[in-house]
Amino acid sequence: RYLTIKCGQVHMIIYDLEPNVKWPNVDKILNRTSSIKVTTKSDNWANAVKGLTATLSNFEELKTKGEYHLSSMTIDSKKPNISLATDGRMKAQRKVPIEGSDYGDNSTVTLFVSTPNLAEAFKEASGSEYIQVEIDPTSETSPVIFRYHAKQTVGDPMMFSKVSDGTGISERYTVFFAQHPPKKSQ
Repeated sequence: RYLTIKCGQVHMIIYDLEPNVKWPNVDKILNRTSSIKVTTKSDNWANAVKGLTATLSNFEELKTKGEYHLSSMTIDSKKPNISLATDGRMKAQRKVPIEGSDYGDNSTVTLFVSTPNLAEAFKEASGSEYIQVEIDPTSETSPVIFRYHAKQTVGDPMMFSKVSDGTGISERYTVFFAQHPPKKSQ
């Protein structure tokens, strides 16, 4: 299936169009009010993520067993960092400095995320731009949200945008993924 669009001298064809696919409505996630919000610089995540992914040497083995590689993410209102750690065959501990924060009524929260998902969230990060990390600790199934083009202090995500150099279009960029329950001891 494809769609053809003609407008003056422009002729555009969009292939593999599937008009019957019903995509989930992610507005519920993107528009939620998170009770924990912290801002960080994207370049502070580079070494942290590199350290965590270095422990992925047995990732293919885990996939064949139907297992997954987790990193813990701890945010403590009394500490100036997000603490990240892996606790598998190989271990890593890293810290990411927090620039701005709004903890609501929460003091400490630890959640578990897929290490490859965490690495993917920062694959497109550039330089020293700010990222707002949002967590809703009231639900273990609530996704972790990373909002790009943030400010140094916590703010309204609807205001986080960047004007594209090539087109002049204002764009917002958000990555979110699921939390995992902690692995059970064997």
